[in-house]
Parts: sequence; structure tokens; C-alpha cells
Amino acid sequence: LGSLPEASNKLDASKILVCWSNSLFATCNGFNCTAENETKIAQTTQTINTKPTVLPNLNPLIIGVEIDRDLRREKITRRLSERLNNGMVEEVEALLKNGLSHSDLAYYGLEYKWIGKYLEGEISKRVLFEGLNTAIHQFAKRQMTWFRRMEKNDYLIHWIDSKTPLDEKLRQIDALLND
Repeated sequence: LGSLPEASNKLDASKILVCWSNSLFATCNGFNCTAENETKIAQTTQTINTKPTVLPNLNPLIIGVEIDRDLRREKITRRLSERLNNGMVEEVEALLKNGLSHSDLAYYGLEYKWIGKYLEGEISKRVLFEGLNTAIHQFAKRQMTWFRRMEKNDYLIHWIDSKTPLDEKLRQIDALLND
């Protein structure tokens, strides 16, 4: 969608609950949820947690960014290259120097886990880039599978074209929020 902080300044924060995951953010406008969806959410929560959680009634407005597969792959690869060439390895080195353990790096994401392996000498820089690039592409594919599963389970996802200018994306989101 562009810059999330920039976008959030243009939306009414009192109407928004944001869950950001590379290509999705879900906006909840109001607190009405069908009994069926509420049951699904509660069942999912119960399988994750050891004790049931009381959840509010939600009527989610789910907005996804629609992007061509080849363009998505190109953007992922370009972003990874930029991050590796612009201080990410040094960022991980600083984390390690400040007391973070190599085993804890996995909790910070794929990039940190792979860079940790590189810094420990387990893999070369070429293997770091190629392996991490593949892992991120696989993760993005799993996200798209997750979205398709949501749609099959009758969740309505409002797709916004990734090529749409930011102001138009924000206009579309605002219109969805105010429907």
C-alpha cells in the first residue's frame, strides 16, 4: 500500500485495527460478527491457547494487496538485495554484540535467522542470498494460499491493485470504511 505510517495519518484511527503482514492489513470497522465466524475464531483460539479466550464481536473489513506473481517475486528479490546491501548484516552484528544470542535470531524473522548462519560461518554470502530469497518467496506463496483459504471459507477480501497510486489506495480504503 505504500508507507503504512503515511497512510495511517490519512485514516480515522478510531475505526481501524491493523494487522500488517507484508501484503495484507485487515481493518475492523464496528464490532458485529456472524455467529459462524465468531465460532471459527473461538475454535482457532482454543487450539492455539490452553484456555479459551473471550473475543469481541468483530465485523472485519479485510483488505489485501493484489500483485502479479512475477512482480511480487521481482520486488521481494530487489528488497532483499537492498536490505542486505544497506546495513542489515551490520544490524544483526550489532544485535549479537549487544547480547542477543544466535539461537534467538530466529524469533526476529527469516532474515535474522539466515544472517546469523552467515555470521557464524555456516553459509557463504551467496548461499545466504539464494537460500533466503527462496525462503521468502515460499513464505509469500504460503500467504497467498492462506488468503485463498480465507476466501473459500467465505471471508470477503477487498483486493487493491498494488500498482494503484497511494492516494487512490487510501481513497478506496476510506470508501470501504465508510460503507
